[in-house]
Amino acid sequence: MSMTASSFVFNDVVDYEIDVVNRPTAPLPSSRVSRRGAIVFGILLFIVGFVFSLRVNIQSFIVLNVMYALSIIYSLKLKATGLLGNIVVALCVSSSFIYGSLTATGSVNHVVLKIAWIAFFVNLGREVIQSIQDMEGDKRKRVRSVAIVYGPRTAGLPGSIFTILGLILGPLLFLDYKAGYSVLLSQTFTLILIPEAGLIYSIIQLLKQPTPGFTRVFLKRYNVFTIVILLLLAFEIAKSTIIG
Repeated sequence: MSMTASSFVFNDVVDYEIDVVNRPTAPLPSSRVSRRGAIVFGILLFIVGFVFSLRVNIQSFIVLNVMYALSIIYSLKLKATGLLGNIVVALCVSSSFIYGSLTATGSVNHVVLKIAWIAFFVNLGREVIQSIQDMEGDKRKRVRSVAIVYGPRTAGLPGSIFTILGLILGPLLFLDYKAGYSVLLSQTFTLILIPEAGLIYSIIQLLKQPTPGFTRVFLKRYNVFTIVILLLLAFEIAKSTIIG
């Protein structure tokens, strides 16, 4: 967690010029925190995280430090590439589940991989769609985001597809008849249809109105729908584990 926080701090320092436009009330652009202080804090977080990472198994150590290195490379170089940078962010987030499983059990089972799949596409979709909201600030640093290169309407399409792969089709991965998940999750899938319907409706609205203003509204809804769907899945996975 400390190393993840460190990468966030470092990203905020590098993105200062962008955030002055896109997020002027954030700690650094609003001058509540100095850039020098943020750098020192980020380094301290990294040191703490690295020291603790020495106590985990070698697989976890490799995953954690490779993902941290990728996050730093993203902040310095890959963010400007657009879609490739979005993929790296999604990979770093989804790998946290793999890291957690390796640390706790020394292995990665099919449930963890399915959760990582959902996390990857949820974050990839969000990153691409957020590029619509961040266009003005991204232009300052010549970020070749999907929205800037191909236009906001075009960016909404792949962002929506990735979202569907994560939040609409992702839960279907848990329909494992051999493990009995189809029976255990039947009621949950009925409940999941409610936020999924709201998500699909919001996606249709986004494709019709791919503006920075509506994208901001969409992302708020997106976060709520994501939390509800994942909580329902987590509840049923836990229940099936206890029963099984």
